[in-house]
Amino acid sequence: MGLVAYLLAISGRTELPGGALVELLGEPGLSPAPARQLFARMFAADLLAHHTAVRAALAETDDPPPSAATLRRLAALTNQANLDLLRDPGLPPGLRPPDWPADALRVDLGALAARWLPPVRGYVDERVTAHGGDEAPGDGALPT
Repeated sequence: MGLVAYLLAISGRTELPGGALVELLGEPGLSPAPARQLFARMFAADLLAHHTAVRAALAETDDPPPSAATLRRLAALTNQANLDLLRDPGLPPGLRPPDWPADALRVDLGALAARWLPPVRGYVDERVTAHGGDEAPGDGALPT
């Protein structure tokens, strides 16, 4: 698989951003500078937007309440950000833009989970118990 096909496959896109193919075809062997520029244009907008949303949630001073709204918001904050990380091809630092946020996003998602999962878990446990669930709330056991 060629570089263009690989980048398209992992990005979930059907075409390259404007001018990228011309840039690629004009470079025999694709040097690191055009690779970084192409990579940044294909992935940066979504990744940066989702990372900004995660950071904004982490900056909130009030702890999230155990509620359906918190569960929905946590899902909205993490679903797309995790998809971005799955699509990140994990290029070595020399081929990534110097300010590539994927590593920082992974750290921030961990911090978000540490802060938001306990109230979400409390809400889910309460709802399961209220509706006659068989499992003890919060025991952490997976069904067998």
